[in-house]
Amino acid sequence: MPDGFGVYLHVPFCLSKCPYCDFCSFPGSNGEDRENYVKAVLREIEERGFPVRRATSVFFGGGTPALLTERQFDALLSAVAKKYGLSDGAEITFEMNPATADREKLRALASLGFNRVSIGCQSLDDGELRALGRAHTAEDVLMAYEDALAAGFSNINLDLMYGIPRQTAGSFAKTLAKAVSLGPTHISSYGLIVEEGTPFFDRQTTLGLPGEDAEADLYAMASQTLRSPVRGTNAATICCIGGRASTPGTVFPPRRISGVSARRTHAISKRISRLPRRASRRRPS
Repeated sequence: MPDGFGVYLHVPFCLSKCPYCDFCSFPGSNGEDRENYVKAVLREIEERGFPVRRATSVFFGGGTPALLTERQFDALLSAVAKKYGLSDGAEITFEMNPATADREKLRALASLGFNRVSIGCQSLDDGELRALGRAHTAEDVLMAYEDALAAGFSNINLDLMYGIPRQTAGSFAKTLAKAVSLGPTHISSYGLIVEEGTPFFDRQTTLGLPGEDAEADLYAMASQTLRSPVRGTNAATICCIGGRASTPGTVFPPRRISGVSARRTHAISKRISRLPRRASRRRPS
C-alpha cells in the first residue's frame, strides 16, 4: 500500500475560550464529556472505509488535546494505526497549550509513539498574551519547550501570531528572535483574523489592532526572519503565514478568507513581492 494519507483528530475541549477563537471548542468539560467524545471518534474511525494509502501523519489538534488521558490518546492512536496503517517514520503530532505542559505526560505520549509536539506559543510578550486572553505566560512557553526536550521530543513546532492588539514591530521582532534562539525544527506564524461571533469581533474598534500597513510589515518581517539561516542553533525554520507548508524557508501568500479584506491582502502581497529571494537551506542531516 503506498503512503501519503494524513489524519487529523480534533479534540474540542479547552481550559478557557480565547476571545479571538472561532474554532469548535468547549471550556468547562468534564471527564465524562471527554470520554463520550473519544468513544464517538472511535466509532467514527471504525465506520470509515479503508484509504488506498497508509497514513504518513497523524495530528491531534484542538482545543487542548492534553486534556485527554494517556489511555484515551492510546485508544485513538491505536485505532488509527489498526484501521488505516502507519507508514514507517510517520509523523505523529499533538498540539500543546503551554499552560497544560506536563513533563511526565509528555514522556508517556512519547512512549505511545508521538514524535512531534506543536506548542501554542502565540507570543513571547506577556502583555500580548494577556491581550489575547491566553492562560499562559512567556515563561510557561520556555518551560514547556524544556519539558518537551526532556521528554525526548526533538521535533518541536512553535506557533506564533502577528497582528495582535497593541503589538509593535519591536515586540514582534523580540518574539521572533526568542523563538528562533530556542532552536525548534519548525516555526509557524499566522495573522490574527477577527472572526464574526467572537468577543474580539464586537470590540475590534477598541482593541488597538495594528493597521493594514503595519500588519503587512509584520508579515514581511516574519517572512524575512524565517527565511534567513540561523547561526548557532539547530533550527530549520519555516514561515507558513496564511498557509501550510513543509519546506524550510517556504512562504505562502495570505489566502483570501473570511475576515481578510482585499486591501489588506493586496498590501501584504505587495510587500512579499519586494522581499529578496533566497534559496532555502536545510539543516544537515
